[in-house]
Amino acid sequence: MQVDLFFFMAVCAGGGLGAMARAALSSWISRHAHVAWATLAVNLSGSAALGLACGALMAQSGGVVLSGMMEAAPPALAVFALGVLGGYTTVSTLALQVLMQWQAGRRRAACANALGSVLSGPVVTVLGLAIGVALVRGA
Repeated sequence: MQVDLFFFMAVCAGGGLGAMARAALSSWISRHAHVAWATLAVNLSGSAALGLACGALMAQSGGVVLSGMMEAAPPALAVFALGVLGGYTTVSTLALQVLMQWQAGRRRAACANALGSVLSGPVVTVLGLAIGVALVRGA
């Protein structure tokens, strides 16, 4: 994929859209539950969305291995993955929340938050990948 000014602008715009979506969802969830649940929901839904998009691409391309997929990915997928989902999901927020829980003496919550995100992220990415493949092959 050739990187040019238009591509960078598209990634930046996608990042802005992703950040706005994260803020909206986090705000809504935080009104009903602890802010850590909002971060978990954002990170897991972002992982699932990336898995879904990559699964659809894999099915369309005849099962290209993930490691070689991004180099051959259409620019729209790269903008979605790097821009939109890069702006949507956040590791830094997770890290800060885990540290704040730890410092507040909520050690179990901090560990559950960290492990839950780290272990659940790949699981929902795989689920999204499988759904993406199934949707494209079933179409």
